[in-house]
Amino acid sequence: MALFMVIGPLGFFLLALAMVYVGLVVRQRECGRAENAYLTQLQLRAAAIDTLLNRLPTGDTELDTARSEVIAASEQAVLAASPDRFSFEEGHLANAIEAFVGRAATLPHVQDDRDYAASRRELLIADARLTTARRARRRAYAEYECACDAFPGVLFSGILGFKPMSYDQPSLASHLPQ
Repeated sequence: MALFMVIGPLGFFLLALAMVYVGLVVRQRECGRAENAYLTQLQLRAAAIDTLLNRLPTGDTELDTARSEVIAASEQAVLAASPDRFSFEEGHLANAIEAFVGRAATLPHVQDDRDYAASRRELLIADARLTTARRARRRAYAEYECACDAFPGVLFSGILGFKPMSYDQPSLASHLPQ
């Protein structure tokens, strides 16, 4: 009888530990999937921007300047590490694209160019998908953080090797349990 009184709480403790571990692993994997989906959408948007920029010929000074601004803003948006900095860079990119599209609309041969119109639609779709992927990524990170900070995860996450990670950290590699 005394043996069951010792084994019972120990078994309960081990079961709780296993449940917390599995829950944290699942949430961490969701973060990884969300991160990969987000990076994929960033690449697809970069490809859509390239396609849009390459649809129009060079030679118009204002258009070439606008094209250069879009390229620079796109690179900065991808390199931005924190959400605040990323939001600023995304706004700058949106403004640069709008200036490029505005200048392109004044060119007579662009108004009837179906390929250019299709490229613009493709970019709008890529932006919408990127926004969705960014929200999913933010939600996955928040759920992981919540699982680490809530009871009983708060008791075991450090012991099990799960480190806090936040949305503004670009890589999951340093947070995986050893």
